[in-house]
Amino acid sequence: MTKNQEHWVYAQSIAPDIFISLGKILGVIEIAIIALMYLFHAPIHAALGVGGFAGLCFLLLGFYKTDSEIEKKFM
Repeated sequence: MTKNQEHWVYAQSIAPDIFISLGKILGVIEIAIIALMYLFHAPIHAALGVGGFAGLCFLLLGFYKTDSEIEKKFM
């Protein structure tokens, strides 16, 4: 098996757990953000922007954590 193939197989085995755990955390954070924005009567555009930004940050964090785990194992 080539080095790239080994990395791919390992990434496929760890990424689901990383993304699911981050998704659970993001879900709780999103609920809190929505509740706060509702209480302060924030416009819907602001709520969508904040939620989208938080989702993007967690997506990038998931890729970073996966890559970090690959580096720890193979480097």
